Amino acid sequence: MKSTPPIPSCSNENFCFHVGDYSFGFNGKDKESEFNSGAYDFGARIHDARLGRWMSVDRFVKQYASQTPYAYSNDSPILFIDIDGEKGTIYIQVMLDKNGKPVIDKATMKAVKKELERRYAELGVDLKIEVHYSNEFMTKKEFYSREGADKTDSYVVIGTPDQIISFDNQAITKLGWGKSVIQDKIYGLNGSTPQNGDQISLLNSDNLKKIGELEKFSSVLMKIARTIEHETLHPKIMDHPGLYNEAGPVPIGSGGHVRNTIMDANMNSDNFLYDRYMVEKLRNTHGTTAGANNMLLERFKEISYSNYSKQHPKMNMEDVKKEVNSMTTWILETHINSKPK
Repeated sequence: MKSTPPIPSCSNENFCFHVGDYSFGFNGKDKESEFNSGAYDFGARIHDARLGRWMSVDRFVKQYASQTPYAYSNDSPILFIDIDGEKGTIYIQVMLDKNGKPVIDKATMKAVKKELERRYAELGVDLKIEVHYSNEFMTKKEFYSREGADKTDSYVVIGTPDQIISFDNQAITKLGWGKSVIQDKIYGLNGSTPQNGDQISLLNSDNLKKIGELEKFSSVLMKIARTIEHETLHPKIMDHPGLYNEAGPVPIGSGGHVRNTIMDANMNSDNFLYDRYMVEKLRNTHGTTAGANNMLLERFKEISYSNYSKQHPKMNMEDVKKEVNSMTTWILETHINSKPK
């Protein structure tokens, strides 16, 4: 029998890779190897790969009554992932004026919250929105020590230019956050986010409450919602291949914008959308909601009805819908092997 030659030794251990040392497995999680238990630590729960079982129930079980409390990612780990078993949050802090009133009124912020929830649900991103009213700035340590906090959470502070400058002056020295604003420019900005990857955004309430001459937002609430989406996405897409700034393309890992998307530097209307990279990045960061593909499917069909109708102007809408629905069903059955619910 022919013997197998020995594997050559690595001349520089700093660049060696030993397969036996590789400890990552299911969904990229680190496998416990010290006791050879075969367990994966997902943060919120431990998964025993030998049994194919979770060692505890999902802490959000009450929100998903139709699912078994021991399920993972809607029983579809190829389509959906859940980074650490937690639900990511956009934590919005609206500051108060000298009379104790929110700088953006509560009715508007309630509508903004609803619009953000609708938007992320349409994208299939499992993200929670919270709105709070306070003038007490949170340190970075305090923010990530909140009950139920997750490392992917975003902290959004909405205040007047003076309040934003006050926060920014304390950002590094007292609060532990990266510095965000070029101070003499804040009066002309809707919002600003540091370029060091910190998930904190400072929004100028004075600018958000009015729609400028070059802006085409349908309402103030839509301007606020889109600005929050834009600013909180900055630190999550620092490896986007299409990043640029005023001087041109920027290196991967730097802050920047992406043309013709929600991340365009000139994002000035309701209609700027996410590209595929951004949607996947948000889903990978925060997890995917059950039924996400169905919601995107409905959105796809709405757009397709309109486009198909323009291409076939003599067809009535009833026939257009039948044709588009038929094509959509064929795509699902042929390429995804499942039908829309």
